[in-house]
Amino acid sequence: MENTQYKQEINITPELMTRINELISHYPDDKRKSALLP
Repeated sequence: MENTQYKQEINITPELMTRINELISHYPDDKRKSALLP
């Protein structure tokens, strides 16, 4: 089993950050990490 690390460059604009924070704010504290996972 190979342990391969994928590096992905994501440019996060302030607008995108605001949107992400908006989405995350709809989740309870203990569920916020799952909000970011597909």
